[in-house]
Amino acid sequence: QCEGDAFLINVDDPLLRRRVFEGRLYHFSMVRSVERGMGIVGETLVWRDEREEMLELEALPQWACLHLDNVVATMALGRILGLSMEGMAAALGSYALPPHRLELVSEKGGIRFYNDSKATNPPAVARALALLEGPVVLLMGGRNKGFCFDSLKNIVRKKVKALVVFGEAGEEIARDLRGLGISILKCRRLEDAVARALEVAKRGDDVLLSPGCASFDEFSSYKERGDFFRKMVQKAS
Repeated sequence: QCEGDAFLINVDDPLLRRRVFEGRLYHFSMVRSVERGMGIVGETLVWRDEREEMLELEALPQWACLHLDNVVATMALGRILGLSMEGMAAALGSYALPPHRLELVSEKGGIRFYNDSKATNPPAVARALALLEGPVVLLMGGRNKGFCFDSLKNIVRKKVKALVVFGEAGEEIARDLRGLGISILKCRRLEDAVARALEVAKRGDDVLLSPGCASFDEFSSYKERGDFFRKMVQKAS
């Protein structure tokens, strides 16, 4: 790192804030504006350097909100290199996420089915729920990776009409999320959970597989689990 080089750091990280860097220092933040770099103010991306530029978050593709920390860092780097905010937003819009990441696998009778099998922890489930508009029939379960699920209470209360739990962690999830005024349906396997979700979902609902757990109680990987869900939904459609 030379004196004239640019250095981009995450100012939300307290360890990085205490370090001294040589060169042209830029910051990015998920929770505040920054003096030099990229930050978020409300629902707006704000870039500050020689001048201020802004871009509404709604200009980004839906998937970008699942990976907003990476997107903000990448766009900050792009601005350092001279790329425009609008051009980067357009480029992100042409990119499709790999499967199993809030993947819309089917829409039938006004019901949308999403495969988010890659979500193996509660924060990932919360991010997916925040992006969906309709009442959600949420499928959660598998093998717990050591998390508590009560951190999901607020978003589940707000977005979920029915929770279908399955697998080893099913009982634990149901216990952590009880008392929210939603239906909780307990199943042994994902196959049973999909069948129950199909029974309760109505026009305008989103059926979301976002397990919040590892897959290894029933499947070899999150990919196999997501493929199984997709096949079951497509077969029912």
